[in-house]
Amino acid sequence: MNKLMVGLLMGGTSSERGVSLATGKELFANINRNRFDVTCVEWNADNSWTEYSVNSLSAVKTAHKNALELFRGLKPDIVFIALHGANGEDGRLQGFLDILGIPYTGSGVLGSALGMNKLLCKQIFRAAGVATPEHLVCGGQNPAAAEEVDLKIRETIGYPCVVKPNASGSSIGVTKVHNAMELPGALARALKEDEYILIEEYIKGIEVSVAVMGEHDSSEKLVLPIVEIVPANEFFDYESKYTDGKSRELVPARISKEVEKRLGEQAVKVHDALMCNGYSRIDFLIKDDVLYALETNTLPGMTNNSLYPKMARAIGMTFPQLIDKLIDLGLARFPKKVKTGNPTA
Repeated sequence: MNKLMVGLLMGGTSSERGVSLATGKELFANINRNRFDVTCVEWNADNSWTEYSVNSLSAVKTAHKNALELFRGLKPDIVFIALHGANGEDGRLQGFLDILGIPYTGSGVLGSALGMNKLLCKQIFRAAGVATPEHLVCGGQNPAAAEEVDLKIRETIGYPCVVKPNASGSSIGVTKVHNAMELPGALARALKEDEYILIEEYIKGIEVSVAVMGEHDSSEKLVLPIVEIVPANEFFDYESKYTDGKSRELVPARISKEVEKRLGEQAVKVHDALMCNGYSRIDFLIKDDVLYALETNTLPGMTNNSLYPKMARAIGMTFPQLIDKLIDLGLARFPKKVKTGNPTA
C-alpha cells in the first residue's frame, strides 16, 4: 500500500516554541505508521529550517536557509501544523502553503488570523450572539501611560481585571491585576508579546473548554465532551497549563446537561463564525447561568496530555485515531491534490 507523506512542522520563532516542540514530538510518536510516513521539519529560532530524514526525529537530512528552499524540495501530501503562536498560528504560514498548493491541517488563512486576534474574536462573538467579558484595548502606535490606562479601568471595567496580549497563546504575557500598582508590570509583560493589549473584566466562574471537530461550512460537526479546568492558581495561566499538579482537568465537566448543550451550541456558533476548519477549542467561563466566550484556539496543544486529546479519549478515540481524523479532515479540504491512503489501516 502506498503511504501518504506527512510533513510534521514544529518549532517556530514565537514564545510558544517549546510547547510546539512538545506537540510535535508527541504527534511523531503516535502517528499511524501503517498509513503515513513522516518527515519532521523544525522551524528554528533563528528562522532557519531543519529537515529530518523520513521517520526520524534525530537524523538530520538537510539544513535550509528558509521555508521556500525547504518546500521546493519537500513534497508532502499534507503538512500537519504543530506550531503555536505568531507566524504559525495566525494565518501567515497557512497563506504560504496555500500559494505553494500544499494541503495542511487546521484552519485556513482567515480562520487562523481571526482566531489569533482576541479583539476581533470578541467582536465576532458578540455579532454571533455569544456573550464575552467587557474589555478595553490599548497599545498601538501611541501606547497610553499606565496612569491613563488605570483611569480607563476605574471608569469602566474596574479591578480586578485581566491584562493579556491581543495576539498570543498559552497564557503567555497574561496577568490578573488586582490594583493600579500591579498594572505597569502587567502592561510591560503583555507588550513583550504584542503591540496591542486587551484588558478584560475579571469574571470568577467555572472555567471550561469546548472542542469542536469539523468544517465551518458543514453540518457534520462533532462536539467532544466538555472539560472543566480547576487551576491551582487564580486562573488557567502558563504554569497551570504546563506544570504537573497545577490544575485539575475534569472530563466530563461538572455541569448540567442543559448547560452542556448550550455550551456545545455556542462553541459551534463560534467555530462557524470564525470560519474554522478541522478543529478548534473554545474557552468559556460560566457565571450566573451566563456563558462567556474568552478565546478560540485554532491550533490547540496536541500532546498526549493536552485538553483536546483528553476530550477525545472521553468518547473512546485514541490519540493515534485523533491524529488520523485531523489529517483526514485536512485532506478533505484539498480533494484534488492528494491521494487518501487507506483509512482502515
